[in-house]
Amino acid sequence: MKSGHPMARLVPMEDTRHLRVPGQGKGMWKVARGFDAPLPDDVLATFEAD
Repeated sequence: MKSGHPMARLVPMEDTRHLRVPGQGKGMWKVARGFDAPLPDDVLATFEAD
């Protein structure tokens, strides 16, 4: 509320769980080889605090 007037209206979210189908995207995505390999030392250094 601002100056006694509503600024937003709260409403329940629509349930979209019924729209998801398991396996719907199968074969559409590829994970690069080595995606979970350790990062190079120079990249890791940017994340470490001095």
